[in-house]
Amino acid sequence: MTLLKGGQDRELARTQAENARILEMIKTGGDPDTAAVNLEFLIDAGLVTSPDTVERLTAFLEAREPGTGPSLGNPVARPTGIVGLDDAVPTSDPSMAQAAIFGASVGQVFRTDDDMPICTAFLASSDTVILAAACANSLTVADNRVFGDFRLSTGELAGANVALDRIVSGFADDDFYGGYSVVSLIEKVGAEGLPMSAVAPQPGSRLGIVYYREASEQLAVWGGRVCSVTEVTDNAIVHNCDTGVGSLGAPVIDISKNTVVGIHMIRDLNERGVAMRIRED
Repeated sequence: MTLLKGGQDRELARTQAENARILEMIKTGGDPDTAAVNLEFLIDAGLVTSPDTVERLTAFLEAREPGTGPSLGNPVARPTGIVGLDDAVPTSDPSMAQAAIFGASVGQVFRTDDDMPICTAFLASSDTVILAAACANSLTVADNRVFGDFRLSTGELAGANVALDRIVSGFADDDFYGGYSVVSLIEKVGAEGLPMSAVAPQPGSRLGIVYYREASEQLAVWGGRVCSVTEVTDNAIVHNCDTGVGSLGAPVIDISKNTVVGIHMIRDLNERGVAMRIRED
C-alpha cells in the first residue's frame, strides 16, 4: 500500500510539474504562434514526457491553424542556456587545454536523412557512445537499431564519422527527461572512452562541460565561478555552467578528479543547468 501511494504521489507531482511548464510556455502575450513554438520546444527537449500529454500536444500542434491556439499573460523567455556574458570558449583555445583532452572523445550526433546535428554525445568506450534518451528519441529507431551518425571534430580523429548501431543499455527515468542510452557503433572510432564516476561532487565543486551548439565548433565552460555545482540530489547535479541549444547529452566533468559525473539534460525555467547523475547500477 505504501509503495502504491508513493508511486501515485510521484506521478501526481510529475503531472503537476508538466502542467506548470505548459502554462508558462503559453504565456506569450497573445501570440499563439509563439506559444505553439514553445510547446514544440517542451516536447523536443523532453520537458514533457507523459505519453498521454505528449500525444495530446502533438495532435493539437499538427491540427492547429496558424494564428490560432491558446496564449496567456506576458511573454516568457525561452531558456537559452546562457546567463549574462557567454562563458563558453572554443576547446581549440590554448586556455582550454584540459577541456580539449576530454573533447577528443566528445562529438555530435547527426540524423542520417538530412545530416542535421541533433545533440552532443561522448564515447563510453571506443565503440559505444552515451546519448541522452531525448536525443535518441529524435532519431529513427527500428528493431533497436538507431539510425544516426556520431562525428568527432577535434583531436587526431577530427572528421571521423561513424554510424550508430544499436541501443545496448541505458537508464530510463521518466522523471528525468527519459534518462540516457548507451549505443554501440558499427566500428571502433579509435578514441578512448571517458572515465566516469557515480560519486557526485559536492556543492561548490568546479565543473567542466564540453559540447556543441548546433554548429561544428566544439566549446567548453571550465571551472572557477563560471561552472560549478549549485545543488546535488539523488538523481541530478544542478549547475551554473552556460550551455545552449545542441548541448543536450554533454558530459559534465568533475575537474578535480577528471571524471564524468553527469550528463547535461536541460535548463529549467530559472535558467539553472540540470544534469542527470551517472548511474552505477
